[in-house]
Amino acid sequence: MIGFVLAWAMFALIMWVFPRPEGLKPEGMTVLAIVIWASIMWVSEALPVGITGISVPTLLILTHALPWAKGKPPLGQVFAGFTGHVVWLCLFAFMVGAIMQLLKLDRRIALAILDKVKASNVGRVIWGFFGINVLLAFFIPAANARAATLLPIVKGVTNQSARRFPGGE
Repeated sequence: MIGFVLAWAMFALIMWVFPRPEGLKPEGMTVLAIVIWASIMWVSEALPVGITGISVPTLLILTHALPWAKGKPPLGQVFAGFTGHVVWLCLFAFMVGAIMQLLKLDRRIALAILDKVKASNVGRVIWGFFGINVLLAFFIPAANARAATLLPIVKGVTNQSARRFPGGE
């Protein structure tokens, strides 16, 4: 709650109280207020990241931070970051990761990796993941999408290791 209140307080202070630096247009000050607001929201986790992320373009429209053309908001410009191919690639990778967890495939893959690399120590597990990452690079070129696909597998390994070594040995 503190982060939520602080974010909106900083937004209001930048928008209406703080003096505008020389040479900065009012729209620039508005964008600064939105950036500070989003940063505080993300750091404090006052709102879920997705809601904060979609709120940034919404605030850009509501505050007229970008010029409107003939009374219409610049939706194409504001939401351009959500329309690229990379966004869909990442979304697909997150869905694959979620499905892997749902089907418990992450645990099966994790056990297979632990078995193949003869996981007797942490170094072998890390080298196993390094190999899997290199292999996946041929199929999933985007690093963040590859990480989203690997995350459930890493979670499966850590969960399996916690079961195998309850004392953290």
